[in-house]
Amino acid sequence: MQLIFIKTYSNIKTLINIIFINAVVLYYIIFKKKKVIFFYHPRNQLTKIHLNYVEELFGILTKKYIIIYGHTVLGMKNTHYYFIKEGFLKLIFNIKIFISNNVCDNFTYKSKKIYIHHDIYDSPLIDPAKKIELVKRLLNYNYLFLPNNKTVLTFKKYINAFKNKNKKIIKIYDVGYFKLDFLKRKIAKYKTKEDSVVIALTDIRHIKSMSLIKEIPSLIHLLLRKTNLKIIFRPYPANRNFKEILEIKNQFKNYKKFIFDDSDDYFKTYVTSKCLITDISGTAYTYAFFKKKPIIFFAKYEKIFNKNKFSNLNYFKDRKKVGFISLSQKKTLQLVRNIDKLYNDKKKSITKLEKEFNYIDKSQIRITNLIENIYQKINE
Repeated sequence: MQLIFIKTYSNIKTLINIIFINAVVLYYIIFKKKKVIFFYHPRNQLTKIHLNYVEELFGILTKKYIIIYGHTVLGMKNTHYYFIKEGFLKLIFNIKIFISNNVCDNFTYKSKKIYIHHDIYDSPLIDPAKKIELVKRLLNYNYLFLPNNKTVLTFKKYINAFKNKNKKIIKIYDVGYFKLDFLKRKIAKYKTKEDSVVIALTDIRHIKSMSLIKEIPSLIHLLLRKTNLKIIFRPYPANRNFKEILEIKNQFKNYKKFIFDDSDDYFKTYVTSKCLITDISGTAYTYAFFKKKPIIFFAKYEKIFNKNKFSNLNYFKDRKKVGFISLSQKKTLQLVRNIDKLYNDKKKSITKLEKEFNYIDKSQIRITNLIENIYQKINE
């Protein structure tokens, strides 16, 4: 009964917001002579982790444009944010540019569609068997904004593999990674004690054979017993309420040095840490460039990832430039214990790798200029 009520309520709320948005868009276009951009957050569990930096990204554009945000989080109250179920987006008209940083399947009516990739590297996004499905979804967009040239080349390979089946032209741009620029500006004003290790996983549903989830309880227990550091476990945001995750939370809730981080903002968690342990999460490279601290890739999957043809991804090729590969819990413990001694060498290689980005600290200007150029071409 409750589910029926929520579904009915969300449908009614969506329809009311659609009527209001259509009226607002016409008002701004006709009377205020403003241009309108629609940004959509399709995944309610991930929406709040993107809010701050996405809003700042569009800060320059707000002089000429009105930015309207759609989302699926019931109860969220922010200016220019409206609850809209994705399937109803086609009922929103007169939007020239639609943008998202998670892949959508539905869009505002006859809009030019821009996908800004939410990951900093060509991380393994999905099981290879489902890659065709992902590429087909990406082909619904007109433009892909990607964080670096390595990711551009990877996405082009994905898309070119289907060029004979789909004649649509999709334009791909290297635009930098604004979230990194945002975090670096923020950390420059922040000083704190580094007394923890972060364990951050990728979505446990993506590639189950490469997930660390089964190793986490024993790894946490080992690190709690054998180090003096706080152990912060940060699950993938969309997994926060999964049974496997909550079991880990409950297992260690009485340990003073254990912290379960299910916050929407990982900034404070990352700035207090000496290193990060992960499986195949894209957050590894964000952390490395943001903190200039090493990553420990706990690679229980090392023997199987070649079979999935992941070895060609730069995510795997560059792991030793940003950190260390560990095949066991014992090795992981050893690396954690010696992380201060290992820090300087990795800082140099991390900095060198970061310099391969074309738009470090320039991503906002790059993205702004591209959006304005796209808008201009639409009106020609």
